[in-house]
Amino acid sequence: MLTRNTDPAFAVPERTVAVGSAGVGPQSQQMGSARRRTGDTPQAQWQRRQARSRVYLALAEALDEPTTDTAVSLYLAVCDCADATGSPACRETIAYLAHGPAMADAALNASYRRALFATGSRPLMIYESLFRQGQLAGELTRDVASWYRSLGVTPDATILPDHASVELAFLGELVAAEASAHAEARTAADYAVVARLRGEWRRFLRTHAGMWLPALGDQLAETGVPFFAAVGALLRDFLREEMNGSHDAKANLRTDAKQENCATDSPSVHHRPDRQVPQLADPDECTLCGLCTGDCPPKALRIVETKGETTLVLDAERCTG
Repeated sequence: MLTRNTDPAFAVPERTVAVGSAGVGPQSQQMGSARRRTGDTPQAQWQRRQARSRVYLALAEALDEPTTDTAVSLYLAVCDCADATGSPACRETIAYLAHGPAMADAALNASYRRALFATGSRPLMIYESLFRQGQLAGELTRDVASWYRSLGVTPDATILPDHASVELAFLGELVAAEASAHAEARTAADYAVVARLRGEWRRFLRTHAGMWLPALGDQLAETGVPFFAAVGALLRDFLREEMNGSHDAKANLRTDAKQENCATDSPSVHHRPDRQVPQLADPDECTLCGLCTGDCPPKALRIVETKGETTLVLDAERCTG
């Protein structure tokens, strides 16, 4: 479905640095202490990334000529991801796949075709350009193809690059590459590659895949076709989790009820004992979702978007932590 022309970290351009100042200064120290408290390990981080990658890749297979092996791969992927990340979307899918009807390849393919045409004579629009712009092989198709080329990735020539399965496979490859790069990182330059890969994943999700695949998943879920209704629900809910940055909630985001509010001693900030700033086990896990900016009482954190990068900025003068 996808072929890497470079390995293992693709040809990630310098413009894609995405974490900015998120990993330096007082915030980095706070995140480091969170890592010690939660007992998170590099191995656990690698497992979470790999588990998420497998879900992306299994969904890609399910939306491109699925077989019985596809169903097995999807089941194993959601089991691993539910265990590694605590993903509610994966947990809900496990129950259906474990007890759903078994189908041979021919029956599964027939169900796939039926799911695509379940809404009437017009099939589900499984290409981004068609879904979002109403035309096949449009501007979005070319933009996606250009994105792949910039990272040294070549999609299968028999399928348009903005097909749902290709975009999902691309996301899965990005997360897998990030996992490998993070596991082998030793220097600042190595961690910069990790940050760039995460930045590319996040931007592609927000610019392309996340803008239409959850809605496609919702349509697929409503068809009621066995297996593919579950695939649609997983596609919808898993992508939303990824968009919201909640994919590592089990180990990374924590609210410590015993921890004092960072603004307790500040007379200029209204104290909210029920509102705690989420902490990350590892700065490299930051998805720039913006959750921390809304929960920071003194408003010392903000997301800055420019054409070339997205940065999490800490205002040291405002910070009371």
